[in-house]
Formats: sequence, C-alpha cells, structure tokens
Amino acid sequence: MPRDEYQLIYGNQVNNTAAKDILNEYLEYRDDDGRPDYIKAYDHDISNIVEIEAHLNYEGNEHRDYSTSPIGLFDSLRSTEG
Repeated sequence: MPRDEYQLIYGNQVNNTAAKDILNEYLEYRDDDGRPDYIKAYDHDISNIVEIEAHLNYEGNEHRDYSTSPIGLFDSLRSTEG
C-alpha cells in the first residue's frame, strides 16, 4: 500500500501489529473467510510503499458473520436509501 496512506492512520511506525489490523480490515471488507497468520510488514523506502505479507488459511474455516461490523452496517443503510 502507498506509504502516505499507511502513515495517515499508523504514523511512521511500520510494524506487524498495524499490518494485522490492515489485513483484517481488508479481509472483512472483501467478506473473505481467510485466517491470516505469519503477518509481516516491510517498509520499502525507495518505492514509497508498505508491503504486507501473510499466509491465509482457509482450511476448516466457517463463514464469518460480518453483519455486526461497521462495513455491514453501512451496506444495510445503503440498501434502504435507494
């Protein structure tokens, strides 16, 4: 992801905890049932990007219920507006 977007939320500290938050938000947004582990964040100064690397596990996962997430709430609001 672009470093400037990363820095808006997480500042200059590129770390695995922030990478985990970003990855979990992304998976939730995509309604993806993957379970991330071995999450690593890399700051590439030359290219101005923050790289997030992870293993996604899909074996034995049950579908997550995202209906209580903020993203799910916004989706339900949009469907009543139209």
